[in-house]
Amino acid sequence: MVAFVLRTGSGQLDDLQKAQAILKKFHGLFGLSKIGIKDLTARKALSREKAIQLISSVELGRRIASRRVYKGAPITGPEVLAEMVQPELADEKQERFMVATLDTKGHLIELKTITIGILDSSLVHPREVFREAISLSAASIIAIHNHPSGDPTPSEADIVTTKRLVEAGKIVGIELLDHLIIGNPEWISMKRLGHL
Repeated sequence: MVAFVLRTGSGQLDDLQKAQAILKKFHGLFGLSKIGIKDLTARKALSREKAIQLISSVELGRRIASRRVYKGAPITGPEVLAEMVQPELADEKQERFMVATLDTKGHLIELKTITIGILDSSLVHPREVFREAISLSAASIIAIHNHPSGDPTPSEADIVTTKRLVEAGKIVGIELLDHLIIGNPEWISMKRLGHL
């Protein structure tokens, strides 16, 4: 993809070598998604026009990847859901709290953002989290939120919120299967850490 965008008419081999050098320098496509035009045009590595084309292409790919959430997809483990949301949440500058609602067979009914821009995940109220699940007749849910710092280590507030959601789920009869914290590039499962 990078070589195709860089095509300048000077020969495929030159373009391929330049693409490989850029990918190596910026640590692959994921690294490219983090840089700006200045980084690519520094020391005349690329023209401004080619830098804009490359960054636009990478952003388009990121947006397409972030939309690959299919209703009805079987959620067989936390990694399946993490892979769906990571492209969208990993680069978020604000904390976003989402809920995946599942049917009795563990298939995705809906993935919905509940809150954006909260500073402390304890501000997420169980009422808001379970409202959608109840209206969709969900059998279970998975809570998901990101840490804009990139470090997915759960805070004390994350642990408290998870426990509150477990208790609320018992009352309304909708099980909280897991609570994923998305960092960049790592993510964690609160269930695997023993908090559920």
